[in-house]
Amino acid sequence: MMSNLPVTPKLRVYDNTPTTVFVLAHNATRELLVIRRAKQPGYGLLGLPGGYQMRGETWQEAGARELLEETGCYLQPSFLEFVSIRTDEYQNNLVIARSQRPVSVESERDNEALAVFFSNDIGSRNDWAHGDLYEAAAAFLSEMSECS
Repeated sequence: MMSNLPVTPKLRVYDNTPTTVFVLAHNATRELLVIRRAKQPGYGLLGLPGGYQMRGETWQEAGARELLEETGCYLQPSFLEFVSIRTDEYQNNLVIARSQRPVSVESERDNEALAVFFSNDIGSRNDWAHGDLYEAAAAFLSEMSECS
């Protein structure tokens, strides 16, 4: 006997790769915005503000949100410019973006950073939690000094 019930197709479940967005931002005197991490991996080491893109966000919105949450610096998502993307050691899509405008600390921040500061002295690779972010910061500062 045939059933008149509709056939429901089997739904596929996808395990998508997460995307992280990190922001190269600077102040009016062209110093880079740097954080000292309050989380592992790399507790106490240097990093750039950033984190995971949430479902429903563009990468620009994620970058602007993470910038505000971790540093108290507000930036419209449209002022973020794409720099690069690669797969990091944790198998995340790692997006590096840069601010097209200077930023300043305007509000409270969360507890994901032990410290937030502007500097042109970023130390060495060993001072950073992630080599990719150190390399991006060094290239950014080199470019900023050439524009001076």
